Amino acid sequence: MKNDLISSKNHARTNASAWKAVVAKYQQPAVWRSALQLVNTLVPYVALWYLIYLALPVSYWLTAPLMLLAAGFLVRIFIIFHDCGHGSFFKSRRANDVVGCIAGVLCLTPYFHWRWEHALHHSTSGDLDRRGTGDVWTLTVQEYLAASRWKRFAYRLARNPFVLFLIAPCFLFVIRERFPTAGAGKRERRSVYWTNLGILAVGGGLSLVFGLKAYLIIQLVVVAVAASAGVWLFYVQHQFEGVYWERGENWDYVTAALKGSSFYRLPRVLQWFSGNIGFHHIHHLSPRIPNYYLPKCHAAEPLFQTVKPVTLLSSLKSLTFRLWDERRRKLVGYRALKRVRHWGVFAFQERSRRVISIPDLSVRVELQPAKEQVWMRLEGTLSPSSAEGLGQRLRDSLARSRSRLVLDLDRLHWDKVSDLRPLREQLAAYRSRIRLIVPKLAAAHPEVILLAGMFQHYKG
Repeated sequence: MKNDLISSKNHARTNASAWKAVVAKYQQPAVWRSALQLVNTLVPYVALWYLIYLALPVSYWLTAPLMLLAAGFLVRIFIIFHDCGHGSFFKSRRANDVVGCIAGVLCLTPYFHWRWEHALHHSTSGDLDRRGTGDVWTLTVQEYLAASRWKRFAYRLARNPFVLFLIAPCFLFVIRERFPTAGAGKRERRSVYWTNLGILAVGGGLSLVFGLKAYLIIQLVVVAVAASAGVWLFYVQHQFEGVYWERGENWDYVTAALKGSSFYRLPRVLQWFSGNIGFHHIHHLSPRIPNYYLPKCHAAEPLFQTVKPVTLLSSLKSLTFRLWDERRRKLVGYRALKRVRHWGVFAFQERSRRVISIPDLSVRVELQPAKEQVWMRLEGTLSPSSAEGLGQRLRDSLARSRSRLVLDLDRLHWDKVSDLRPLREQLAAYRSRIRLIVPKLAAAHPEVILLAGMFQHYKG
């Protein structure tokens, strides 16, 4: 997979002039198309509100499909709001801001505040070192293993589908968006306050027309359904099989766009209601392309069509993804923890002595605070896969501590050792803090020679 990512990155760079020319062609919005989209979205949405109001006293069975349809139009309004935030819906910045602020009141989302956070999302998407703003909470396997019991519980709760797609969306749009986040500028904070006032004004007016009870039922149900659909779309756009995640020094914007954002191929009706946002790889490559030009841009460049589509059926697999496995470079479920949980016990800050049994290998760990070091003895057979897992865990533990590591390899079954390169590569950055104990073999094992040349010997 790593080779595929490197290949795609090089291919994208080689054909940069070609795809940039295609992208530039579709970055200019058509005023008439934007105006038409406003009309065919806002007018039906307002009409549906009135029809729902008329249907409420008659039958909930009649009201339910109308509310579902209204939620679909609210998702479409959010896409218009989203495009305005990127400055791609109109040529005029002022027109984008005005329409964006109005749409923000309907979507319960402060325009300038959201635009600021969303810009951070675009500049950091797929970067493991810059997670935390405008994305779904995602831990790596090693981060999860190193987390406290409370943090693990909170993470499992947050990633539970019931919470993630039903409770969290309502909380996000109804409550969370009512308050500015830390670090928000003056304009962004004012955006939150003015949007709140706008929501109160609209809500008060509609309550006078429909009645408070009818207004709250329609507003909360439609927003809840639209919010859940929106969060699902956002989730699938960045949590799918084959997704790209990389550490900051290796992160690449183009690769993150084409491999870190999905091509969610939806049925035509859902594609219309979602404003073509399924072409998310194109959107992340160039946010200045209006939503109505995304399909044409995708079809115009062969490079874009190499992105494997995620279908409605295959997207359900995303429900099983919970963690990012840096070693395997893929999203995994909690079951994958069984493969690496053996390494989760190495926390150098704890004062303890432990013996961990792994198939064909015993690991003895002793923390020696007086010497500010950790002694680790390996006995048995160390396979390449186990060497990589051990090396990654040791690297993470060394990064979180100042302790020196004494790695005793004297009792390894060297006749069965074939390749310790993964271990060497993972520990290379901390060679100054690592001391080795290796056997004096009659016929020097090639791995012993490589290790001895890379790390210092322990002298007691």
